[in-house]
Amino acid sequence: MSEALITSSGLRLEVAGLTDVGQVREHNEDCLGIAAAQYEPRLADYGCLFAVADGMGGHSLGEIASQLAIDALYDTYYHAEPDPPLALYQAIGAANEVVHYQASLRGVTMGTTLTVAVLHDAMLIVANVGDSRVYRLRDGRAQQLTQDHSLISEQLRRGLITYEQAEQSQMKNVITRSIGFRSSVEIDINESPVRVDDVILLCSDGLHGLLAPAELAAIVSSQPLGFAAQMLVNLANRRGGPDNVSCLLVRVVALPDLPDLPDLAEEAPSDAADDTNELPVEAADEADESGANDRLLAVEETSESA
Repeated sequence: MSEALITSSGLRLEVAGLTDVGQVREHNEDCLGIAAAQYEPRLADYGCLFAVADGMGGHSLGEIASQLAIDALYDTYYHAEPDPPLALYQAIGAANEVVHYQASLRGVTMGTTLTVAVLHDAMLIVANVGDSRVYRLRDGRAQQLTQDHSLISEQLRRGLITYEQAEQSQMKNVITRSIGFRSSVEIDINESPVRVDDVILLCSDGLHGLLAPAELAAIVSSQPLGFAAQMLVNLANRRGGPDNVSCLLVRVVALPDLPDLPDLAEEAPSDAADDTNELPVEAADEADESGANDRLLAVEETSESA
């Protein structure tokens, strides 16, 4: 468990993060990123960067990919020009290049999701590749701020399948974008204002695949942040824990004294389900290390057929 209180130029954040191997996998291939002490002199210009990476490849390759991505993300972001959206785009691109190069060098297939949140002044900047998610928890409700890059989500967006069919699909774990699988990657980035008491949740699919948004909101709104992170992970494990489980919670304690800004993210992304249309809670199919590799290998087929 990682817990911290981060303060920068009037912005105060309470942070709690936890990652767990789950009940089935032998290795934890998830990785968390938290703005560390060495970046404190740069926080005023760049903001506070948080990330979750869910590695894929099997035989510990996913663990290598996720750690490489997180390291490259931070090394690039806090040394780029102090323009947070542009720096974030460059940093995620650099993470992709590093993982892709290392995979080519080793002659293996590996990759990772990468979901990132930056809090700068009174703004939240969110970026993602893959199916790890960012939620904003406000007034007892969880709003998904990212769009899954997965085969199921793409089929739902195109109206090719229903939510009932998606629930029964054997392709739930197939993603259509990842860090490191190709030499370049498409990145989704969006911005929205934050308020005091907002909680930003970053998580891997080992968590959001087993807990409904209403459950996420209920637990986080009723518990101290560190205890909430532990409860979320414990609940995923009690429901089978078929995958690694990771969550990173960031509560906005105080904001700089800035003019009020319109909330540009009141509408979620087109497939970001609210409490009424989220896929029903169901334990994911158990997967071994070879299953993790299938999740990554399927990216090429779905990308080429899209």
